[in-house]
Amino acid sequence: MKSTLLVGALLAAITTSGVFAQTIKLADVAGLSGGGATVGTNWKNGTDLAIEEINAEGGVLGRKLEVTRSRPSISSRACATAA
Repeated sequence: MKSTLLVGALLAAITTSGVFAQTIKLADVAGLSGGGATVGTNWKNGTDLAIEEINAEGGVLGRKLEVTRSRPSISSRACATAA
């Protein structure tokens, strides 16, 4: 009985949490200024191009990719929160 309730609760959480949403959301934390600006800008341009090409071909299993960008931080906690 407990396992049935647990499975039901997990299924409810998954279906309401956006796991089956139409887009796949990706987090990108790359430096676009300062000492890492060249590498960060090249990374951003490369990921933008890849995401554009993947979405043009129908996405991943029919789901489009969407990227959210955040500035890097020295704090690992801040980076994990942004991701």
